[in-house]
Amino acid sequence: MKLQDFQCSKCSHPAHIPFSVEWSDDDCIALATEKGAYITILQSLPKSKNAVMHTERFFISCSKACPTENCGIDINELIKDFDQHQMYQLVQDITLSPVFKNSSYSPSVKQVAWSPVVMKHKLRCLLAMLTDSGSLSICYNSSDEWQMDSSLSLAWFDYCSSQWERPPVDSGEALEELKKRAYKLKLSAFAWGSVIEVSWYLLVTGAWDGTMTVWKVYQDPDMKNVCVQMLDVLPSFDGFHTIVTALSCQHLEENNYIVTACYIDGRIVTMLVSITSDGLKIFSRNVIWDDGDRIQVYPGGLLSKFSTEGLLLAVNKGPYILIFRIGPSGELKEYHIVNSQEILITGLTDFSPTEVLVTAYSGSIYILNLEKSEPELTKEQSSLRGNHYSCNGLALSKSKAIAVIPYSVKTNYDHLTMKELCHLLWCSVAHHSEIMSIIAAHAGPLSSIWDAISLLRIELILNNNESLDAVSRWLGELSTEELDTMEIERLKKNLAIMRLLQLVDLSKSKYTHSQLASIEEEVKELIMSCHVFKIISNANIEKMTKFQSKSFYLMKKWLEYIISKFESKYNFTTTTASTLLEEFNIEEIDFNKELCEICGAEVPTFMGAGTSKCVAGHEVPRCCLSFVQCGPLAYYKCFNCDVIAHPEAVSDENNSCIYCDNTFKFTEIIQLKN
Repeated sequence: MKLQDFQCSKCSHPAHIPFSVEWSDDDCIALATEKGAYITILQSLPKSKNAVMHTERFFISCSKACPTENCGIDINELIKDFDQHQMYQLVQDITLSPVFKNSSYSPSVKQVAWSPVVMKHKLRCLLAMLTDSGSLSICYNSSDEWQMDSSLSLAWFDYCSSQWERPPVDSGEALEELKKRAYKLKLSAFAWGSVIEVSWYLLVTGAWDGTMTVWKVYQDPDMKNVCVQMLDVLPSFDGFHTIVTALSCQHLEENNYIVTACYIDGRIVTMLVSITSDGLKIFSRNVIWDDGDRIQVYPGGLLSKFSTEGLLLAVNKGPYILIFRIGPSGELKEYHIVNSQEILITGLTDFSPTEVLVTAYSGSIYILNLEKSEPELTKEQSSLRGNHYSCNGLALSKSKAIAVIPYSVKTNYDHLTMKELCHLLWCSVAHHSEIMSIIAAHAGPLSSIWDAISLLRIELILNNNESLDAVSRWLGELSTEELDTMEIERLKKNLAIMRLLQLVDLSKSKYTHSQLASIEEEVKELIMSCHVFKIISNANIEKMTKFQSKSFYLMKKWLEYIISKFESKYNFTTTTASTLLEEFNIEEIDFNKELCEICGAEVPTFMGAGTSKCVAGHEVPRCCLSFVQCGPLAYYKCFNCDVIAHPEAVSDENNSCIYCDNTFKFTEIIQLKN
């Protein structure tokens, strides 16, 4: 493996913490900086001829809230009775006095992490952002703008403050009470769990006093606002009344999870728990690392994954990586220690079932091989940015084809020699032959490998001949017989590849642009036929709505259209269409004529999936899911394929483009012209 950088995104604020970058399941990248988080959204744009990864970027300033600013005890009154030692304890602990005598305190980001993805057409992954003041915010996308919600921190404050009693009169006791309240209020780590109850996220938080809390987080699909509900509070254990520095929550089966907590003194604990809507139940608790070495595990420095031997934990402590093999009850089976010989590890990224990508502060990149009895760390390459920059993490795309690495200046900043204070470096992990292997081996929605397809587009534009040969070998002859019986997943892949080939010079290829354009249209109609066959085969005529009846009538027209067009070319497709047409009972459909959405005139002829045309000449675009006309109303659109979908045809289960599996986006009202 060799990373090759191909693009750089400049950042005004430096990435200042290890494990500062995260890549979400829906292709959003979050970079934690001193002042907030950059959110970069990957855009596929398969028809672009620019050899760059197209992105859209936002910046979210971190919350200025200081939860421990108000602990129900007036500090200015309290200090009147303090002696010198007590005063020192108060002033030197910023947790107790974040805002003291009008002093200013600007929190910075301590941890960012994406939620799992909920496959809904109106929602994206949520971003949780924790500051060093102990405030946790949930960031969400609403109308293409990112908003911040602080309801979780507010709910935690309300819960804690409800347990406060009248503060003690004695100054010493009052100081201890202040510490007790502040350390419980201040959150220090969090971890997302799995998606529960279809659209609820699970979130676990840890506090300075060792308290852990389980939350349900929900985002309303229409209002977009975030709702939180506290499921249960797990008080700190005896001997563990100290700061939780890192957490992970790994789902096992049904309602069972293994929660791993790392503490400031170096100890690590696993718990087998059951989490339901009724609360949390602990089955077992195991101290898997009892050495109080006081080497802190940073938020993000705890990676949990399943291997052939069960659950595996990779934990970073300074230059060391601890590998724990965990049993089904959270018990320790064995552990290994790997010394990187680096100053600090700043990134742990799951790379394959047996490998973890490791990045160091120096910029060096390693592969940790977990397959061997003694895990081994192998150096792959040195820093891509030289000695002036520190590396603060690494994140991989879903198909492991692209890596993003944040670099920040680590020496005195000289703008004459270093042009950027911080930047995000985009690197290709896979090259053309490996990319084609990823695409060929993939099974599932095409949208989950858009990162690989986008990288292939760049490879074709920059390295035309070599990449073109690899793509041509994979694509084959594109014969009529082969396309006629091809599965829909392969048809979609071929469609995506053909669109990429039309962006480059084909003078040395066996294909021509006109040939590919012609085949592309036929492949689109074959994909549409597969879609129609599936809808008709699974239809329940007795329970159809008026909209579904209209769509079903138009699908009959499609069957007739495809038979007429491809009768002598695609025998398998036309035979299937003829069989379904014979079984089609049109008399049971409460719809017998298509009318223009603009003027109400009859649409006499079905001309295909693109548009309808009435006798008055009005052309109205059709929904790619149902064929129903999308008149002057708000609709959904796939910007990759430039097709639209009617709002009544789109649902949580049916929310993606039939050609590329890209999730539809809601558009504004369009103006139809005569």
